[in-house]
Amino acid sequence: MLDNQLSIPVRKEGLFDQIVFIEESNEAYKYSFSNSLEDIQMAIFARTGHKINLKKAKWTLNPELSISVKHSMNTHNADFSMTTDKTDKHNYIVLNMRVGNNWFITSYCEFEGKYISWDTIRTWSKIRKIIEKVISLYEDESDDD
Repeated sequence: MLDNQLSIPVRKEGLFDQIVFIEESNEAYKYSFSNSLEDIQMAIFARTGHKINLKKAKWTLNPELSISVKHSMNTHNADFSMTTDKTDKHNYIVLNMRVGNNWFITSYCEFEGKYISWDTIRTWSKIRKIIEKVISLYEDESDDD
């Protein structure tokens, strides 16, 4: 075992939990590992009390995934990993998927008691920028009168 990993001997139905030290951020997180999205969904529910439908998740290539997480996923031969995080404003769920030598990410942020995918948040943000631009153009036209 690497010096930056502490194992927690918890196994249940194909799910394995482990503390992983992320050198890039100098922080440790509890990760759940599995080859089953259903197991990961159960781990999310156990930690957050929320049900997330991962079958609808939008995965994005993640070339910056921590080497510690990659190593743990490879060591446990796990296709999926999940962790949670809290900030002053929001709670987060971060999931990773391994497909061959490629690593993918999807994540969720809690707003008003519901978890929303980052993909949806990015879409809303783009729509908001477009609306603001249209409003700005309209305001510029009305200034000419």
